[in-house]
Amino acid sequence: MGAFLAGCASLPPVKAIKSPADIAGKWKGTLLLYSGREIPATLHIDANLNYFFKGPKYSKTNTFIIEGGKVIMGRNRDGTMTLHAGEGNRILATQNEWAIGNLRWRNKALIPI
Repeated sequence: MGAFLAGCASLPPVKAIKSPADIAGKWKGTLLLYSGREIPATLHIDANLNYFFKGPKYSKTNTFIIEGGKVIMGRNRDGTMTLHAGEGNRILATQNEWAIGNLRWRNKALIPI
């Protein structure tokens, strides 16, 4: 897992997200801000897809949507997040940048805490 987080390995296969239970829980990782700066962050997702995102200077609560086996997020529905699972690893990864309030970011990887 450490090699992936450093960007040296590939993601496990995509697993379709069928219900909130597939992604509910606490996740952590390093986020890449729109500015190019990296920050540590946590993401808590409950059984109703409500989430709480927390970084050093940023926090946000809202609700995700599951559609087509992916999480749809962002005020403009401009972000998607997929679950990758295999060999005992689970990783949430975004496919593009998305907005949290006035902040735009994309994650390198979020892993369960």
